[in-house]
Amino acid sequence: MKRKILSSTFMILATTVALAQLPDHRVIAGGWEKSVVDAEARQAAALAITAIRIKQPKAKLARITAVETQVVAGLNYRLHLTLADKSRWEAVVWKKLDREMEVVALTPIRRKP
Repeated sequence: MKRKILSSTFMILATTVALAQLPDHRVIAGGWEKSVVDAEARQAAALAITAIRIKQPKAKLARITAVETQVVAGLNYRLHLTLADKSRWEAVVWKKLDREMEVVALTPIRRKP
């Protein structure tokens, strides 16, 4: 019995020490986290461009300048997009649990005076 307690105590101590060595990377539940331009971000951007074309029929994506993700009931992508005409947009695309994507917000980014 004493051996089990010592073994358990050692495992807890070893785990604590190992975790203390990890970089300080705190993720706030529900918060936005920087991400990378990957296949899913590009898919979300393509869907956002389709929605932008309702307002600007000739809209064409030039660059995805920023990607952030947020864990919800699925995953939100917040994208900053630059179009060929130099206009910039922020789009929020929700990737639902069934993997279907839906644009939930589109906002033109105004240039600062």
